[in-house]
Amino acid sequence: LLFEMQGQVGALPLLEFTLEQLFERRSDHRLTLQAYREIGGVKGALSQHAEKTYAALPSDEHRELVQVLFWRLIDLGTTEQDVTRRRAARSEFLLPDATRTRLLQETTDAFIEARLLTTNEVAGTTTIELSHEAVIREWGRLADWIRQAREEIRQLQVIRGDSAEWRRQGQSVDRLYRGKQLADALLWRERSLLNLDEEAFLQASAAEQAHQQALLAERQRQEAWQ
Repeated sequence: LLFEMQGQVGALPLLEFTLEQLFERRSDHRLTLQAYREIGGVKGALSQHAEKTYAALPSDEHRELVQVLFWRLIDLGTTEQDVTRRRAARSEFLLPDATRTRLLQETTDAFIEARLLTTNEVAGTTTIELSHEAVIREWGRLADWIRQAREEIRQLQVIRGDSAEWRRQGQSVDRLYRGKQLADALLWRERSLLNLDEEAFLQASAAEQAHQQALLAERQRQEAWQ
């Protein structure tokens, strides 16, 4: 254990996780070298456990939603090395489609049961976050997703923040998107999944822009008639 931990980033969380996995696989109250090798040692234990949890999900539909789940549980930072875990309210995972919401909740519960995610109560709000920040570095599949979709995730973070600010400002028209910003957001929506609040924000933006365009067209029509 100590040898494999040398030079390892985030060594203590990895050690904690590895010892937890060894304890669960104990034989006659003993931690065994066989179990240590089976879980992949310090460097492989967390990644192997996450991959098994992913593979054990009940359907492809559940697996497709894992990206949606984990995208919302990270903050990108400025470089790949700056990616950190993020605490999110459980209500953030309510989607416009009820069936997808149920599947996403089942997916979330599977990772909570596997102790890769944890839930807490903060000021009366149920939150979800990664149990170990090491998951970001050690789970190869997640690291690949983040690397391949940095711009997608960053756009999600922008829309999430802007929709939250729109609600804080009493759904002010001044906070809505318009023009190219709205067009880019709507294009991004086709490739991803928004939650209920973000979808309401973009729909309000599109409706307001259509309203303003209709007013402009009517004004131009009246001016032409005059």
